[in-house]
Amino acid sequence: MSGLLGAYVLGACTAAEADAVETHLGRCVACSTDAAELALAVPPPVRSATGEAGDAPPPVGAASLDAVLAAALAVRPAAPGTPVRAEAGPVRAHGWQTPTYGSRVAALDRLLVELAPADWTRPSAAGWSVRDLVLHLYAVDGLLLAALGEAAGTGDAGHDLERPDEDPVTRTEAVLAATREWPAEQAQRRWYERATLLCTAVADASSAAGAGAAGGPEPPVVTAGGWPTIPVDHLTARGFETWIHTRDIAAAAGVTVPDPGEDELHTMADLALRVLAGQWAAAVAPAGPAVLTVTLTGPGGGTWSLDPSGVAERQPGHAPVEPSWAAGLLRAAGPATAAGPTAVPAAANAVTLGIVPFCLLAGGRATVPTVAAQVEGDERLAAELLALAPSLAGP
Repeated sequence: MSGLLGAYVLGACTAAEADAVETHLGRCVACSTDAAELALAVPPPVRSATGEAGDAPPPVGAASLDAVLAAALAVRPAAPGTPVRAEAGPVRAHGWQTPTYGSRVAALDRLLVELAPADWTRPSAAGWSVRDLVLHLYAVDGLLLAALGEAAGTGDAGHDLERPDEDPVTRTEAVLAATREWPAEQAQRRWYERATLLCTAVADASSAAGAGAAGGPEPPVVTAGGWPTIPVDHLTARGFETWIHTRDIAAAAGVTVPDPGEDELHTMADLALRVLAGQWAAAVAPAGPAVLTVTLTGPGGGTWSLDPSGVAERQPGHAPVEPSWAAGLLRAAGPATAAGPTAVPAAANAVTLGIVPFCLLAGGRATVPTVAAQVEGDERLAAELLALAPSLAGP
């Protein structure tokens, strides 16, 4: 289908080809976006009165930007949590507050739309089928919804929004038992609807407390699945897991999916390092204070410093280092301080690896030997961090 997009935008398709492309664009947001970008970048040539080729005005009709985006949004709305301009289609936010979860939900939804019926029963992660994995995401999203007090009227799978403190695997098994009769299409629809509701609930919880405003109150802490933290970090973690399981589902179906964008990767890696910081500090403490520089390469990468007081981004490519309240919530051991890393001399203790391999390691989909980390200085410091990373992964 991708081979026909250029011809379609240029108006060079046959009627049958154009019909096939338009049908596909109504189901596939990824191709719709590609077609829209082509429509903007490569307007078709027109002939002047003298017969010379000239620049065409923006395309109108079936192949115009508005028509292409309208076809996509008619079937699938913009990513949950993503603002939309009515006149120009989806708006993609940038920076450290990029709605990672909404983007990952949209990516998985695009994949699920393209699955054949047989793909839904294929085995995937943790002994679950593809269908089961979608319902696992649905179930764990429900834990956060319940923690945010959004249970009313949204629990339709065995009272699955009644206990936000329940173990995610236990909750998943209960949801699977309660939804045996759901066909794949219903499972997908209910998961997507809940994901949209979750984005709204997190936004409401954060805005109600004035979270993120300069000098404003600290964001509220909620506990879901045994993890106490702020709603936006919960949502980033949900985005992280959704990406990991999107890869699992794609592998089960025999297809590949692109990596998240650089802002999303940066946000997920930053969260992983903040969560790991306290565990790492406790593990290396017996040998005395230490500093480890972590450099993640590739789009979305950056450099962070870990020491006994926590973690801070030393060369941020995205906005400020995490505030002290986040460090205090996410660190497993040791008090949080607003001053950032303590003044321990930074010897040449460093580890460098790709940001995607690091995220896959933290997601339990890579091993330490496969991430090709380069270590300088005290190898023990890097080894402890890399060994701890998979502890963040769920099933």
